[in-house]
Amino acid sequence: MIKTVFILTVGALGVPLLVVKGIINMNKKYMQIVSGQPVGQVIDQEKLAIMFPQHDFASGAPQGYAEYTPTQIPPLIRFQTVDISNLRLENGKVVDTINVRWMTPDEKAIEIELKRRAFVAQTGYASWIYDEAIDRFAPPFPPPNPVDKGIYSWNEQNQNWDLIGTSEGQ
Repeated sequence: MIKTVFILTVGALGVPLLVVKGIINMNKKYMQIVSGQPVGQVIDQEKLAIMFPQHDFASGAPQGYAEYTPTQIPPLIRFQTVDISNLRLENGKVVDTINVRWMTPDEKAIEIELKRRAFVAQTGYASWIYDEAIDRFAPPFPPPNPVDKGIYSWNEQNQNWDLIGTSEGQ
């Protein structure tokens, strides 16, 4: 988000004047610097501007802070995750190191469980099983053979497929 910062001041004859102080990219991120090292949490410029209302961000970060631009995370495939580490100050900016890795078995189990909960909440099909090969949930057994042109719907209560029509006449 881009914001224009205005300051209300008083002119020569006591007339209020609105002066443009600068244009701020409120999406910038900062970290506090102590003894040459980044510490604490990442702070949005919008919050830092509240802490330093008189600071001109167009001229750089407030004293004791440095801009942080996270390394762009590459596209991930299923069950990959990213570790962000080695935050350090280089050339007056905070930089990091990222490491793409496969999830641990525990992380993977949590990811599948969260996905299962969302699936059940959306569909009500608690009996369906996650199929990692196709990255989706599948019924406990497949629907009847569509040779009879039947259209089936899963009945969770009966744990079976119900014929709801045919593709010829529905």
